[in-house]
Amino acid sequence: MVVRLIILTTSSKQKNLCIAGVDVDSGLLVRLVTDIEEIKHAIPVSATRYQDGSVCSPMDVVEVPII
Repeated sequence: MVVRLIILTTSSKQKNLCIAGVDVDSGLLVRLVTDIEEIKHAIPVSATRYQDGSVCSPMDVVEVPII
């Protein structure tokens, strides 16, 4: 499943990121996590990069695959 999120905030967590946003379609608040226990389920910075190398920022609209 893929959701479209408006990124509201990114913060540092375990030298990676904690990201929260709003689901564009449902209006629900979503906090993104991974299954990587070593970094306390944070989002690796590399997973937030666009093809041009820039990193997602608040107010960006992104498509995120979730389970």
